[in-house]
Amino acid sequence: MAAGNQGEALLQVVDELCAEIPHARGPRPQADLGEGGLMAGVLDPDDEALVVGLRTALARIASALGPDHESSRERALVEALDGAELTIRGELVSGNAGQLPELMPSLVFMVALAVVDQDRALSLSRRTADLIAAKLG
Repeated sequence: MAAGNQGEALLQVVDELCAEIPHARGPRPQADLGEGGLMAGVLDPDDEALVVGLRTALARIASALGPDHESSRERALVEALDGAELTIRGELVSGNAGQLPELMPSLVFMVALAVVDQDRALSLSRRTADLIAAKLG
């Protein structure tokens, strides 16, 4: 599957995951949680769009899990999103876009853990893996 199609499939997985979270119809994430910017300009425009799309999608999951972030948790969330973005960029720069579906459950876990307890974050990670397996086979 081409990287673009794979990226679209990952974004669809996030849409499905958000649809399963009760607060997912709430407000969109704040701009500082959803906009990329780390290492901007290193990737080609398509990969850059994928990075921004996935970071925004992860922020959307966090927003659905806890729309009212405490300042201490918000800092942790921003750091988790930055880490996820750097991981995605690193894989793309290294030519390993095919690794993103395998990494996505871990990235969901890392971001969710900044907002919810470990059991809920692990449950979301496992559900992400199931959705990816169903979508990408």
